[in-house]
Formats: sequence, structure tokens, C-alpha cells
Amino acid sequence: FALAGDGCFQEGVSAESATFAAHEKLDNLIVIYDSNEVTLDKMAEYTQSEDIIKRYEAYGWETYEIDGHDLAAVEETIAAAKASNNGKPKFIKANTIIGKGMEETE
Repeated sequence: FALAGDGCFQEGVSAESATFAAHEKLDNLIVIYDSNEVTLDKMAEYTQSEDIIKRYEAYGWETYEIDGHDLAAVEETIAAAKASNNGKPKFIKANTIIGKGMEETE
């Protein structure tokens, strides 16, 4: 497993490693992307506008998109990704709200 956030996918090395993983058919690799739309610089809407699901599908990954706060969906999606032996690495985009549950941040 790997866990990454919005800013991680702005780094060039993420593209290089993603294409390598697909090329080598690393279907036991599962990346969970905590998509809370926040980077170190500012809100992601100001720094990135791509459809990351389409990017990873173009690399040759199997993709999923879920509500990252729905723990049943997280568990079900991880189980499905683990069970899929199709020669593709797995990319799970978990849409979240940073600081969810804290009045000060929501």
C-alpha cells in the first residue's frame, strides 16, 4: 500500500513511478489517494485542474473513486482491489474533507 495526498501527485516522480508500476504490471500495488483538495501552497483548485482518474487510467491502472469518510466503502474497495489480479496496479481516489468533524476547519 501507499498513501498519498494532493501535493504528492504534483511531483514528477509520481508520474515516473506510476508508469513504471503499470509497465511492470504490479497488480499487488494499491495507492490510496487522500483527495482533500489541499496542497502545501494553497487549495488545489489554484494549482491543479486535471482529472487524476483519467491520468491513472491512461497509465494503465485500475481506478476507483469513493467517499473517503465512508469506512464501509473504503473497506469494500480495498477488498475489491486486493482480489483483482488483472496485471494492473490499483488507484483509489478517496474524496475527503480536511479536518472533517472539527468545527474549526469545516
